[in-house]
Amino acid sequence: MKEKEWPEELVAVAQVVSPQGNRGQVKAIPLTGHLERFDTLQRVMVWKDGRMRPLTLTTWRAWRGFVILAFAELTTMDEAEALRGAMICVRVEERAALPADEYYHDDLFGLQVLTEDGRLLGRITEILATGANDVLVVADEAGKEVLLPALREVVVQVDLAAGRMIVHPLPGLLD
Repeated sequence: MKEKEWPEELVAVAQVVSPQGNRGQVKAIPLTGHLERFDTLQRVMVWKDGRMRPLTLTTWRAWRGFVILAFAELTTMDEAEALRGAMICVRVEERAALPADEYYHDDLFGLQVLTEDGRLLGRITEILATGANDVLVVADEAGKEVLLPALREVVVQVDLAAGRMIVHPLPGLLD
């Protein structure tokens, strides 16, 4: 997922990758480690190409690392295809509380990333969901990118208020 492009009052919970079947369902990458979050969702906002559209989530299920979502307003494959690449969002005040040391992707974009010895690596510009663990894409001012696994052994501290993350790069990560 790239840096946030949707309005500040929205938080992405999934990204649509394709239609699923021919009845208007979509296959999406969940942007939460807590899939039960979808049990409580009803009204969501879909953000695509600078436009926001409200939809009513009727059912969902987990499937091979994805979520399959059905909406009351979508009944055909063509309608579902129109959502390819869209972000499924909720309002910030509706997002679920997270356990300690877990963060929403939206909160991490733009954080300065520094090594434990104070070396500035850049800012988080993208987060890749790999299935095993997320990978943080950190870019410096020159555009050089470093890929850091979002693992407890690597991420030492996240300070949202200060806008920074302290990391302990594993040997070879910065070479």
